[in-house]
Amino acid sequence: MSTNSVPSRSWLFSNRVLAMAAALGLGSTVLYLIMRSRKSSRTGSESIVQEVERKKACGVDAFRHRQFEEALRFFGEAVDDLRKASAKLAGSSAEKAELDELLSSCENNNAACYDQLGDTDSCLLHCGLAIQIKPNYVKAIKRRARCYVKLGLHEKALNDYLDLTNMGNVSQESLNFYQSELDKAAEMILCPMVDEIIQSRIMKPMKISQLVVCEWLYSTVTNDPIQARMANLTNDDNSQQSSGLDVALFALKRGEYDKIASLAIPIVDDETIDLVEKMLAVLLAARFLHYQTLDVQALEIAQKFDNYWDKLDEEQKLAHKDVHVAYITLQLSIIHLFENELMSSSENLAINKTNKERCYQLMDDAQSINPNNVDPLLLTADLFTEALSVFQKAKNIDPKHPFIRYYEIHAGTGVAKLGESANVCVHYPFQVRVPNFSYAIFLLGLVDCNPNALSDRAAFATFVKRTERAMRKAIEADANNWEPYRMLGKISTDNQALSEAVDLYSKAIALARKREELMVLLKERLMVTVLVKKKEEGKKVHD
Repeated sequence: MSTNSVPSRSWLFSNRVLAMAAALGLGSTVLYLIMRSRKSSRTGSESIVQEVERKKACGVDAFRHRQFEEALRFFGEAVDDLRKASAKLAGSSAEKAELDELLSSCENNNAACYDQLGDTDSCLLHCGLAIQIKPNYVKAIKRRARCYVKLGLHEKALNDYLDLTNMGNVSQESLNFYQSELDKAAEMILCPMVDEIIQSRIMKPMKISQLVVCEWLYSTVTNDPIQARMANLTNDDNSQQSSGLDVALFALKRGEYDKIASLAIPIVDDETIDLVEKMLAVLLAARFLHYQTLDVQALEIAQKFDNYWDKLDEEQKLAHKDVHVAYITLQLSIIHLFENELMSSSENLAINKTNKERCYQLMDDAQSINPNNVDPLLLTADLFTEALSVFQKAKNIDPKHPFIRYYEIHAGTGVAKLGESANVCVHYPFQVRVPNFSYAIFLLGLVDCNPNALSDRAAFATFVKRTERAMRKAIEADANNWEPYRMLGKISTDNQALSEAVDLYSKAIALARKREELMVLLKERLMVTVLVKKKEEGKKVHD
């Protein structure tokens, strides 16, 4: 450098430092070490980043050429370099954050290599390392969830997919994918539970809800001989003096459904009672055993009907033809079209085909006995995909049947908006016959609102409170109806009363009968229990 040139800023800075050092009594060697340390701290991380980026690029190139072992070598070296450098930069947050970003990326790349090599355990390990550094690392969380699925750890996979659905800036396509995978994980967890619940209920009576009974009462209101007999009974004040079948019928009128089978069964084998009354007792006992899901006992009782029927003369059979139709209707109620997961699809199809053919044969038999009796059509139409044509056939036979009117209104609510039409649907079919009908109260609690007002927060809060009151009234009317418990569980979940929500879902599960109902309830309860665990662990679901 020329003596006439202007001194550089760095030269001036160095001389100032030298002067300060001299004033402080520091030796030139110590000062040199300080200066060198400062320079290396500024440039060291930059050179490490450059070297790591080079190794990472080599690893990516090897990965693209399916040289996964070679890629692992490059990524591994990059990780080692980064961890050493990161340990020295504990006090430098900006530089450390840059290194951590690279480190999480390299660990995720390691996981990708092990994934391609089929080493799921190692893939899972490196996904975890990447997520530990960067908790919101979507690629790593997705890959870890897939590892959990491969290893059969479906609850952990569900947790990851649940976190992914709750992350911000998620596209609708990604959200749909996460939800689909979440549902698959839930089904893998819950299918064995559903089977276990169903298996545990064999030979154990279930509580009977109003809805189960009212579907039968309403669809057979014009022809069923049991209902005709019940309609002729005096009020309940005389029930203490009644005997025989009337005792069971008074219990039916009072809604004491769980008592009916035990009251009717003794009449079936009572030799002092006439044949027609014994046949009615068979129908009543078998139906309510079926409603308690005791189908083996129900079939055993039902088989006695033929013995009594055969003892009637032709004139008696003609006079009581609707009793015979009621027996056929009972058989149709007990026959189930089902899916058994322990059987192959072809075996299921064969069984269901046989059951369906049997149902058609029974309906034809009933029509031949009394062509004007549509009870078998109305009570069992939902078993068939062609339910509309079955109802149309019933309407052609008995157009004034009240259940036909109910069906038409009910079907219309599928496309109707919330409002008066839905209210009519709820009131018309049941409340005339059962003023304190739980299912009607439940439905009214859901539809009794102005949907346009729900966009207002205060109006929505009012709607939720009103709905909650309606659900509790529905439970007061019938404690065996599972649907109000589910709705209260949803409300409790929204209010973050998670333990209460779990209890409500558990009550609903204990009352639900169908496999699909159990699956929905178990899935919703599972989501709540996951939230409970996250809350207990202090783990935040990402917004």
